[in-house]
Amino acid sequence: MENNGKSLLVVDDEPDIRFLLRLTLEREGYVVNEATTGGEAVDMLDDGVEVDLVLLDLNLPDMNGFGVLRCLRHAGNIDPPAVFMITADADPDLPERAIAAGCKGFILKGISPVELTR
Repeated sequence: MENNGKSLLVVDDEPDIRFLLRLTLEREGYVVNEATTGGEAVDMLDDGVEVDLVLLDLNLPDMNGFGVLRCLRHAGNIDPPAVFMITADADPDLPERAIAAGCKGFILKGISPVELTR
């Protein structure tokens, strides 16, 4: 598929999740960057990696997604890119907390590739 000009950062410590997200999104023409920790994601953005969207796992080994959002906000990197929190945690309060913290949306892991690319 041809590059659509959009770039994403997938932040997740699970290799299988990163692989599936990369495969799905590259098929739709996105350029996909990856980070395995919150610190790595913050460093990439601080170093000037330009992305239009961040898919940010809630539970990372070094900090949670809310900690990453705080770091991005303090560095001035929160908007753009848009950040979508992604997690397997089905806590009913999480979507509202994620939006209140500055996320543009909330995605439960296990979403179908068709739904993800909408």
